[in-house]
Amino acid sequence: MSVEDARPNIPKANSKLKDALAMNAEVLPGPVTHSSYYATLHAAITLLIAERGSAPHKHANVIAQFGMLVKDGDTEARDLGRAVNGAFDLRGVDDYDVQSDVSPEEASEARSAAQRFVDYCAKRVGAER
Repeated sequence: MSVEDARPNIPKANSKLKDALAMNAEVLPGPVTHSSYYATLHAAITLLIAERGSAPHKHANVIAQFGMLVKDGDTEARDLGRAVNGAFDLRGVDDYDVQSDVSPEEASEARSAAQRFVDYCAKRVGAER
């Protein structure tokens, strides 16, 4: 697959990011976290397709492959790799951990990280954000 094949995932990432930005993290930390995570997931898929020709279907595998893609990159790339991993973990807490909730601060941090992540991936594939 080519960069052109990957670019349709950026509008999906932007849509999820727009959802996260439209919500108040103080009131809806879970949904903010959820939308932020999916923005990062779609952006990661975009970059994997553009640079490796394909992306896995399982979320954990997307995150692992993204980590491998950026592990030897600059500090920003490695930090973003950690950010997508953190978003995955936080979304898991929100979705599955009945004894824990995502805090508004964590949701706001996830949303900020998602913005940086989507911007980075879009720039790397030459897509509009």
